[in-house]
Amino acid sequence: MDEKKYLDKLTKCIHDPEVRGEVREEYAAHLADCMEALQKKGMSLEEARAEAVRQMGDPVKAGCQMDHIYRTNVDWKMAVWMAVCGLLIGFFVLFMRTAYYGEELKNETGLLIWTTVGVVFVVWGFIWSAVEKYHDMDLFYAWANNWNGGGVTNSGLIIGIGLAFLASDVKDILLMVIVFGLLQMAERYLIARCQCRKEERLLWEIGEASTPIYTHKGKAMIGQKEMKVCAKKGEIAQGRPVMVIGLKGFCPVVVPV
Repeated sequence: MDEKKYLDKLTKCIHDPEVRGEVREEYAAHLADCMEALQKKGMSLEEARAEAVRQMGDPVKAGCQMDHIYRTNVDWKMAVWMAVCGLLIGFFVLFMRTAYYGEELKNETGLLIWTTVGVVFVVWGFIWSAVEKYHDMDLFYAWANNWNGGGVTNSGLIIGIGLAFLASDVKDILLMVIVFGLLQMAERYLIARCQCRKEERLLWEIGEASTPIYTHKGKAMIGQKEMKVCAKKGEIAQGRPVMVIGLKGFCPVVVPV
């Protein structure tokens, strides 16, 4: 096994793109230093390369250890944001209910309307949370950028609004913040794990562009299967050999080779 194959196997186990690049550079430097030292002891280039790779150990085991150290599948930022939205909006709506809608909510019709609105927002929020994670959107993002318009929203805010309509007192608000926060974290964690498995399967695979590939769309034949891909930058011509360097959401990102 040469140093390139060693580094490919090692970094295939690391799912954070930034960490992957840093680890690859660090291990490449270690390999180069080791090869240089072995050559000074009288080894040929090929002998030094093989011995340096052997001394580095099992690449899969080393890669898994690095991934375990730096893995960040739990979406803490979204959990905190959802909790803040839920608490602030919940206490505000609770005040409004007490001050202005108390009599209205004593009848079944008014209570049914508030509950229905809350359920709709919560369901919408969890569906949109899955969409956000699937496409690997930032915590704060602008929608409709291509239309020169849009605004900023996310699933944490939507769930927070739903929570506010469902809660009838402070205890309800605190309980729902905890329960919905844990459910959203679990949902996004499962999606992230599926993404990691797909990335581990496709990373560094070589294929061929089936269509022109742009930064937002394209198709390529990877591992005997045609799939949607996107280019890291610029345009890749049809028929050009490509290599998968990561995922954007669940879409493989490729570069020409």
